[in-house]
Amino acid sequence: MTNNCKHEKSPLERTVTLTLEEWEAWRKAAGLHIDPETAEVLWDYRQVADPYGAWPDIPEQYQCVGRSYFARSPGMDVWIEFGDLPDDTRDALWEKHNSELAFAAGLDFVPFLQDFPQRNFGSIDTLSDDAELNETPAQNAECNGEGAVGS
Repeated sequence: MTNNCKHEKSPLERTVTLTLEEWEAWRKAAGLHIDPETAEVLWDYRQVADPYGAWPDIPEQYQCVGRSYFARSPGMDVWIEFGDLPDDTRDALWEKHNSELAFAAGLDFVPFLQDFPQRNFGSIDTLSDDAELNETPAQNAECNGEGAVGS
């Protein structure tokens, strides 16, 4: 006689339904187990009101895309948004990973941004204390009655 029972559960059978309060408590509890010294971090553009993507029909008045920051323990599948982490953990992660997370991290692939300040404002050394930030060194010289640079 052959046993046709399947011992594996389908993904649907393994799904757990949580209330919003239970899910929030679960995220906060998971965040307690993230060690800032070993945690992996990343950022992504997400709906600010729903960084986990759990609210499929966000009303238009709440739709706003911005950066969301996540951390996880190495090798784990679950990413926890920084807002669900303890304050000390979040602060330590920002301090340790600031160069990876702070704006304009991730924009180094845009070549024209790398020398934008130099091309548009000149060297910081050439700006006087009363220089306008939107003027080039040549424009500053003209405004100060010095004539055009190079004349």
